[in-house]
Amino acid sequence: MKLPRILTNDTTMFTFISSGDTPSPITLAIFDRDDVVVSSVAMTSSGNGHYYANASVGTPGFYAAEWKATIGGNPYRRRELFQAVLMEVD
Repeated sequence: MKLPRILTNDTTMFTFISSGDTPSPITLAIFDRDDVVVSSVAMTSSGNGHYYANASVGTPGFYAAEWKATIGGNPYRRRELFQAVLMEVD
């Protein structure tokens, strides 16, 4: 499986789409490879069921972005893996 790659210290937008009831609350947490939270933010609504959060990580490595939301009284959770890399300069 090829993981998405982002640059360290670069701001990346993470998105969540909900069709139906409005999620409340909805959060994004970034976990390192040891499952330690390195960043946590509330996601912002951009309208029509679309939510976003901007985050960055400062150290190269493997991470998981985890969305948590309560929709219609039911909890939802999703994790997506990614890799943070240093920018290579020639």
